[in-house]
Amino acid sequence: MKKILIFTGFLFAIDQGVKLLISYFIGENHIPIIPNFFHIHPYLNDINQFERTFNFKIPIIIMLVVCIVAVFFIIFFYRFFNFVTKKWRKLLTSFTSFTLAGMLCACIDQIVWGGSLDYMCFYRNYPDDYEWFCKVCNEYHTGGTFHSYIFDLKDIYIDIGFILILILIIIMLIEYYKNFSKEERKKHTLKWLFKWIGRGCPTNNTEQE
Repeated sequence: MKKILIFTGFLFAIDQGVKLLISYFIGENHIPIIPNFFHIHPYLNDINQFERTFNFKIPIIIMLVVCIVAVFFIIFFYRFFNFVTKKWRKLLTSFTSFTLAGMLCACIDQIVWGGSLDYMCFYRNYPDDYEWFCKVCNEYHTGGTFHSYIFDLKDIYIDIGFILILILIIIMLIEYYKNFSKEERKKHTLKWLFKWIGRGCPTNNTEQE
């Protein structure tokens, strides 16, 4: 767990350090890295997609509670998985570190910045007669070259964690299936899965052989 805390702290420090540098040196300006495609464009995203869709502002205390619960769930998952098996420790450690760092950064963003300070921005060319909605400035535009997606390191951390847990689950399922005998493999097919779901997903196997 010590290695996880150190690596998580390192990722957290990078995310917040970059935001401090961008806030101090760049401000509201933007820097083209690849012109008309990828720019550094700071934007304080203080409203998420749910709030934008339903026109409802989620209180910051609720968002913090959700983040804290998620952090405890990640730690619980790590400890439980580590108890069940000692395999794939590096994969599990990486998943835990990246996901924890992402959630902690999300908490600090709400407290310190008042929202997510996004700054990596992809641009997109639109036809002159095409009307589209910009998530950065919350306005509709017609045609031109505008920002289509904006994010920060925190989002990358969470995406990496999600990919790692998918890989981990797939490896577990493959390893689990490889230990089946030929008779068990014939039994544990998609047909068996759908039949199990149809029985209401029971936890005890009462099916007669």
